[in-house]
Amino acid sequence: MLKHISLLLILVASVSSCSKSSDPVGPGSASYSAPKTGSTFSYDQYATDTTNAMPIASSRDTSVHTFLRTGITYAGKTNVSQILEKTRFSTDTTYINYETNGDISSYGSDGNGGMIWGTIPIGSKTTFSFTQADTTEVILGVTTRIKISVEVKYVSEETLSIKGQSINVTKLKQSFIVATTVGGVMKSKSADVFVYFAPSLGYIVKSDQPVQDGIFSSGKSKGHVMMLFDYTLK
Repeated sequence: MLKHISLLLILVASVSSCSKSSDPVGPGSASYSAPKTGSTFSYDQYATDTTNAMPIASSRDTSVHTFLRTGITYAGKTNVSQILEKTRFSTDTTYINYETNGDISSYGSDGNGGMIWGTIPIGSKTTFSFTQADTTEVILGVTTRIKISVEVKYVSEETLSIKGQSINVTKLKQSFIVATTVGGVMKSKSADVFVYFAPSLGYIVKSDQPVQDGIFSSGKSKGHVMMLFDYTLK
C-alpha cells in the first residue's frame, strides 16, 4: 500500500513538444524540466534492519524506471506519462500527470478495489488526504471505530547529492494512518514515507521509509530506501 498512491510515488509527466512557457510551475516559480520518452532513472533500493537501520545486504536490488510514452490521455488526464519500473524480480507500469498549479498526480489504488489520482502537492504545498475505510463495530460488547486514511503533505526544500552534484529537491511526506477509537478513546498509528522530488530532473530522486513502529502489530517494521544513482534525460 505504501508504494501507490505513492507518489512514491512516482511522479512526473511531460509532453515532449511542449514549450518552456507551457511547463507547469513548481516551487519558487521555477519550471520543471520534464523527462521525454526514453528517459531512464536507475535506483539502488534496499530494506533496513529494525535494530540499527543499516542496509540488509540480501534485500539490495536495482530499480530502473523508463518513460515509455509522454503526453498521452489516460483515466481522465491529458498530460500523462507512462513509466515502466523493473527490478530483478518485478515489472510494474505507473502513470503520472502534471497539473497546471505545479502539483503532480499519481494514479493508483484507493484501497477499496478502485483507482484514483492522488495528489503530490509540490506546487500548491497543501495537504492531500483521503479516507480508505471508516467502520464502526461492536466487539465483545464494546463499540470500536476503525478509520484508515492516507495523507500526503509538503515538508520543505532541501538539497541532495546526485552523481556528485548538489541538486535542489522538494521533500514530501506520505502517511498511512490507522485511528482506532474504543470507548471514546482514540489511538492512532502511522507509517510514513518521505519522498524527494528534483524539479531540475522532473522526477523523484529518493524515497525513504524509516524503521518505525509496526502499524498493525507490536515491534518495529523494516525500513526501505530507494536512491537515484544514475539517469539519462532525453
